Amino acid sequence: MAGLEQRKPPDFYVRTALWGDSKRLVQLKCGVPRPPELNEASTLLDVDAVTWFAVPEGPRTRYWAVDRRPYVVVLVPTSISADQVLVPVGKALATLPKSPVVTATG
Repeated sequence: MAGLEQRKPPDFYVRTALWGDSKRLVQLKCGVPRPPELNEASTLLDVDAVTWFAVPEGPRTRYWAVDRRPYVVVLVPTSISADQVLVPVGKALATLPKSPVVTATG
């Protein structure tokens, strides 16, 4: 993915996949909670039929797939084009049934 080799995560990383190295690390986590920042005013991205919510965090951006369950989050360094990661991950997620985007917790 994005020209990076997949790495074996440490055993304590549950439901996690890693690609790259310490300078360009892509991390995917499955079964995470709904993003707390997600609300009705949030900007959502549609990439290959999957809806993503992005939260920039300095040298990386955290992308949540918000229309599939379980929730999946992908951490992408800003040095890597998000499409290089979201397109292949989205192809796998597109096999899951689409779910409504939940913008409020209660």
